[in-house]
Amino acid sequence: MSQRSQRPRGAHRGPGRPERFRPRAGRPGPGTGQFGPAGERPDSPAERPDRLRAPQDAWPPTSVATRVSRPPGTTHRGPGKHHGPGVAARTDLLWLVGAAAAFTVAVLALSPVHQGFSWDETVYISQISKHTPSMPWAPERARGMPLLVAPVTLLTSSPTALRVYLSVLAGAALFLALLAWRRLRPAWVLALAGLIFGGLWVAQAEAPLVFPNFWAAVGALAGAGLFLRGVTKIGSPGVNAVLLGVAVAFTALMRPADAVFVLGPLLLFGLAVPAWRSWPVLLAVPAGLTAGLGEWVIEAYRYFGGLQARLRGTRSASGGTGLHLLNGLRVMNGRTSWTYPGILGWWAVFILLAMLGVWAISRSRGWPHALVPVVCAASIYLLYSFPNLVSARYLLPTYLLLAIPVADGIAWLSAGALRSRRAAGITVAAVFIAAELASQHLVLVQEIGARNAELDSTAQVSSELSHLGILRTCIITTDSNQPFAPSAMPAAFHLGCAYAWDIGKLTFPTRRQVVMIESGGAHPFGYARAWPKVSLHTTDGVVQIWVEPRTLTRTGAPRQHRAR
Repeated sequence: MSQRSQRPRGAHRGPGRPERFRPRAGRPGPGTGQFGPAGERPDSPAERPDRLRAPQDAWPPTSVATRVSRPPGTTHRGPGKHHGPGVAARTDLLWLVGAAAAFTVAVLALSPVHQGFSWDETVYISQISKHTPSMPWAPERARGMPLLVAPVTLLTSSPTALRVYLSVLAGAALFLALLAWRRLRPAWVLALAGLIFGGLWVAQAEAPLVFPNFWAAVGALAGAGLFLRGVTKIGSPGVNAVLLGVAVAFTALMRPADAVFVLGPLLLFGLAVPAWRSWPVLLAVPAGLTAGLGEWVIEAYRYFGGLQARLRGTRSASGGTGLHLLNGLRVMNGRTSWTYPGILGWWAVFILLAMLGVWAISRSRGWPHALVPVVCAASIYLLYSFPNLVSARYLLPTYLLLAIPVADGIAWLSAGALRSRRAAGITVAAVFIAAELASQHLVLVQEIGARNAELDSTAQVSSELSHLGILRTCIITTDSNQPFAPSAMPAAFHLGCAYAWDIGKLTFPTRRQVVMIESGGAHPFGYARAWPKVSLHTTDGVVQIWVEPRTLTRTGAPRQHRAR
């Protein structure tokens, strides 16, 4: 018997022998590992290059020796219809547009856009307006909000027109703030963050109001995102630096202190992390702060006796100083304070998800990247832990910045390899969002009711003044050393009268009829003690009104009425 050949099976035995033993795909072959050539086996890693972590230029050739061509950030697709990067970009934008549009619709549907204006709103609106005298400007305010509403206030004094304008603009601002985080997070994660923030009662309540806090929040979020884009070399460095400067300046125009405490930490990150030391980015932050704060500082020296005097006035207006770390928790339920302690359970889950999101991002991108939104959020929370905080709107930047790691935490739960973990993550997300929408709407209804009571009181005072024959030539005053009368300045605004604090002395004849308004139990200035008095019972308590007799306005006061 002839000796069996030792050549491997399938080797060519001669020129006339058919190749019946060619190695087939999926069978073990010499030098091929467990299976044959990967490029020949269907559904092999070569046909699923998105699962490989090799650089783009290391992709294996196809069966026809043609390199797989794919844009950065996309995955290889098999035969069939191919979608270019433009389709993916449009899909990303649709996620963000959907979140912003949902927020605008919720604000318009749930907030009464016909509501009148409160005390602070009348100050901002009257600064650039053709329809009412300018109300007194306080040291803690900044000029960003009057500039933002000027396109409407120059045309009309209608509350409905202004609130619809702000609601639509708020949705657009939220979209731009989320867009600044594009390519830092998946689009659906950013949309989820927008949904979480937009579901908060304070976001829905404040967006249509003439307060700067919502706008400082979107400016802070945009600034943090643009900073990360710049230091991680995503997009054009010059464009990122310019946009970062604009975002910082916008935030400073709205709330100077917020800009310093929210965006100042970005400088520390840029200096502390060696890989993030990008001069265009590091210069953009102080440049934006200088542009935004410049007007505020100049105004301090021109109208408030210097920067130190203005800072003292700001501190006094905020309720003084002192550490109140739990105030931020108290105002989460709005004016109802601890009325709904169960809602704090949802906030506890909010914080836990944010912590989980920070940990998840730290594993993939490092701790500095993960900590940026959290440190900025904690900084603004610390700022408002010193004054005796009375409103949740001051913490809007904190809530919006924390919405990013909260969404990261939900994304980590929902994106696991195990089906059970993905199902658990999706369930957590659904329950979390449903609980938010239900509980936050409960607080929103209470807040709207309390605000309506205040505005009804203002309407009653305005109606009584009109009934008394008070004309646009009047001037209304209050005593700042007595209990606050919240309807005084809004009544002046609605009547078209001027307003002035603490007119303790008068020179007769006044030429303009003077009206003094105080809360129940307060007493008037000495010159008004003999004036006709009206005590009005409103939905917000008793309001006292002293009206100067017209004889004093035109001809002057008798000797006993003259100011001494």
